[in-house]
Amino acid sequence: MFKKFPKKYLLYAAVILAFNILSYMAIVWPMLNNVCFILIAVTCLILALKNLFWGYLFLLAELISNSMGYLFAWNFGGFSLSLRIVLWAVVMSVWLLSFSKDFKTINFKALVKDKIYLLVGVLIVFMLFGLIVAKLNGNNLDNIFFDANNWLYWSLLLPAIKSFNKSNIGQAIEVVVGAMIVSFTQSVWLLYAFSHNILDENSLLYAWVRDTRLGEITLMANNYYRVFIQAQVFLLPAFFFIFAHCLNKKEVSKRNIIAYILIGSLALSPLIIGLSRSFWFGLFGAWIAFNLIFKFYQKINWKKIISVNFMMLGSLAVSVVILVGAVKFPYPKSLADVSAGAMLTERAGAVKNEAGASSRWTLLAELKKEIAKAPILGEGFGKTVTYISSDQRILEKTAKGEYTTFAFEWGWLDIWLKIGLGGLLVYLLLLFYIIKDLLKTKKVLQLSLAIGVVAIIFVNMFSPYLNHPLGIGFLIFCIAILKSEKLVAI
Repeated sequence: MFKKFPKKYLLYAAVILAFNILSYMAIVWPMLNNVCFILIAVTCLILALKNLFWGYLFLLAELISNSMGYLFAWNFGGFSLSLRIVLWAVVMSVWLLSFSKDFKTINFKALVKDKIYLLVGVLIVFMLFGLIVAKLNGNNLDNIFFDANNWLYWSLLLPAIKSFNKSNIGQAIEVVVGAMIVSFTQSVWLLYAFSHNILDENSLLYAWVRDTRLGEITLMANNYYRVFIQAQVFLLPAFFFIFAHCLNKKEVSKRNIIAYILIGSLALSPLIIGLSRSFWFGLFGAWIAFNLIFKFYQKINWKKIISVNFMMLGSLAVSVVILVGAVKFPYPKSLADVSAGAMLTERAGAVKNEAGASSRWTLLAELKKEIAKAPILGEGFGKTVTYISSDQRILEKTAKGEYTTFAFEWGWLDIWLKIGLGGLLVYLLLLFYIIKDLLKTKKVLQLSLAIGVVAIIFVNMFSPYLNHPLGIGFLIFCIAILKSEKLVAI
């Protein structure tokens, strides 16, 4: 495993990083944005026509390495067309071409009998119903479009399943790892640069992170900068895959123990640097699932499980060292004056009084009131809720801090409000069968993906991921891996 690590993984990481650098350069030379936008779209089309799987990999790399899909965007008439939407359209169009040819070969009976396919189909029905309800309720059309648009990403399940097979799963994992190496590099570099005043809120790089919606860079107390990238959610299953692989080995040498700890810290460091309580909650939920699955399902003895848990703690320790090293590196002089332990403890404990957390709890009360009005049918996509926010940016615009939005932090309640109780229950049932089928295989990759699904279920309680391409894309990846074992022609 470790001998192969520096080769293809680093090659894919270099390619993804190059696209990020080109995106940054496009701030200075706007024409570069349009040129890259066209070249990437055309390249994806050529690759997809030659092999649909290559087109899907192109799209997967973009998803994991760029949170909101605006690495490049085509702007016209006040509308910004993201690269993600174009890549989606390219892959879907190529799939439709093959679908029209293969339609007669599809085994529809097998599709209906498969619980995962069936539940995805029922979920799509609830999505369509959410659109109808939204229209009947007179929800704003722009809000409906931008809200429901995220759910359209489910359609990529079809080309993903068609393109995956046992022989190419390894290549998909290599691309995923490459994207995660870039995520680690971005997090550590941005933390270092902002902590040492190499960059600030007036820098071009800050503008790039903000405008491409790559993530959030927030100045906190004592000149500490929080670097949060939404796509870091993919690091949760990656972290547990590393140690699931370790548990699967009969013996682990001292040299490889150190390697596991260090590689584990590559996945964990951005999650620590990002200071996302939602991710930490997901990490905790996944950690419980990890131990229960390998003890009671895989029948691994406690001694081995405990030793691996200590290795995980080792990765946590190394991750904190990386955070402190990035902040306190002596050259140039660091502006941050904060203890890593105190800062992490304070962040974990400030779930009521901190502005963002306080706003979230205020929103919760208003969401409950809105859901109570139509708990069964929901109120459709684009439904807005008004609440009092403690966010300083909003307080600067409105004296009372009133804020109206259709996008809510409480992921599960967002789903309930938009597609009703029936849609929510179908989604939960779908997740149950995905986890169940992944566990059936008893293979390290699939077990790790099951743990990853648990992590996102926990994360979605406080941050919306399962109604967003990031979470939906991860579920599609899980299902495609599952169905590569016994493909149904689609």
